[in-house]
Amino acid sequence: TDRYEIRELAGRGGMGAVYRALDRQAGSDVAIKVVSATEPSDLARFDREARVLMRLSHRYVVGCRDRGVTDDGRPFLVLDWLEGETLADRLGAGLPNVPEALILAGRVARALGHAHEQGVVHRDLKPSNVVVVETAADGGSLPVASNVKLVDLGLALARNANRVTIEGQIIGTPSY
Repeated sequence: TDRYEIRELAGRGGMGAVYRALDRQAGSDVAIKVVSATEPSDLARFDREARVLMRLSHRYVVGCRDRGVTDDGRPFLVLDWLEGETLADRLGAGLPNVPEALILAGRVARALGHAHEQGVVHRDLKPSNVVVVETAADGGSLPVASNVKLVDLGLALARNANRVTIEGQIIGTPSY
């Protein structure tokens, strides 16, 4: 679509790629997640992620702005662009102090609580699926680095959704 101008590849994963792009209509950067997988189960998971994200609207969950299909038939999602680092990267640099750890955990819990109220279970919660977002102001006295966004709901399961996972199949990150 002409609305988005791809600027750079931001990352690759098992299901596809994420690009940093300009939303010409909004005048801001966005993340565009494009599926490269062609397996019906992968496409079903991506569709489920899109539907889950469209129904979740919370300050600690990445926002989904749009969805569509590329000219060559690959589904995509348009998500908020997040400046920051994953919690995994942050923890690799050192542990937060106790007050910041409590704030981070509380915000992740609020995001999960919102998802659960909407009948959604994340199923792959781990530090690499939490982005610590750097913002100019947090609107209060909390440390700036304590703003978080829950991301990657590709394995999320909504109440009454069709299951894609085969019984006995291990999904997510069992060590978490």
